[in-house]
Order: sequence, then C-alpha cells, then structure tokens
Amino acid sequence: MPDSLNDANFRNSFVRGSHALRKGRTSIENQIYFITFKTRDRQPIFNDFENAKICCCHINDSKAWPSATLLCWTLMPDHFHGLVQLNSQEPLAVVIQRFKAHLTRSFNLAFQTSQNLWQSGFHDLALREESDLLEVARYIVMNPVRAKLCKRVGDYPFWNAVWF
Repeated sequence: MPDSLNDANFRNSFVRGSHALRKGRTSIENQIYFITFKTRDRQPIFNDFENAKICCCHINDSKAWPSATLLCWTLMPDHFHGLVQLNSQEPLAVVIQRFKAHLTRSFNLAFQTSQNLWQSGFHDLALREESDLLEVARYIVMNPVRAKLCKRVGDYPFWNAVWF
C-alpha cells in the first residue's frame, strides 16, 4: 500500500491495459477490494442531479450485491469508487459486472432509454492490511472535494459508507 493514495505512482498504476495484470488472479472470499470503473467514454453522465439520484437509489440494493458487501462508495460525474468485501467465492469480476448491469437496467427503466452507462472492465486493489481500510475509505469519500465538486464531504450527496 502506498504511503499516500495521492501518490502519483498509485494513481498511475490504473493505466489502460491493466486488465492484463488480473490474469491468473483469484478472488478471495472475505477480501476487501478498492474498485474503480468509468462511465462510457468518460462522459460526465452524473453531473446531472437526476441521473445521479436514480443510480444512487440503486447502489445499495441487495439485488446488486448478493455475494458481496458494499462498504463505502462515491458516485462521481464520470466514474465510481467503492470498497467491496466478497462474501462468497464468486469472482470479483462477476460481482462488478452484475453491479454495473443492475445500475444500467435501473437507469434505463427510470428514463425509458437504452444507454450503456459504463466502460467495460474495472480496476481493483486488494487491501492487504486492516489499517489500509480507513485510508482508502477516506480517499473515496474525499474524491468530490479533491475534484472541487464541493468544499466539504457532507456537501456532496452521492456517497455513503456503512460506518455512518
């Protein structure tokens, strides 16, 4: 784990083609993962309050997470960050694919459209130590502040954490 999640090497580790790094990787039951995925073509779909509100209503839905627990998340205008703990031996890729499909179906039903919201794939980082959990959770919820979408975490409406 980096000394700081603002470390350039950490941010740059999420580069195009990093899916190749997951070859041969196994998902581990009870493991906590920091996940990130982007909207299609990095479109700021969730700059629109109604778009973000509809998705946020479905993010914690139990249908979206039957084999995992979402611990912390932030929906940004063009991407999603989350902390996910696997509750079964189901691969992380399947869990994330199901979640993205659930949000897309919910969004399309609400707006009577057939948009593909997300780029394929995702980035993940398995947290190695319990002490990393707090640092990563802070990174996730502070993302809107760093992006200058708000001045304080509490001012941004599209995030949640199980600790609150």
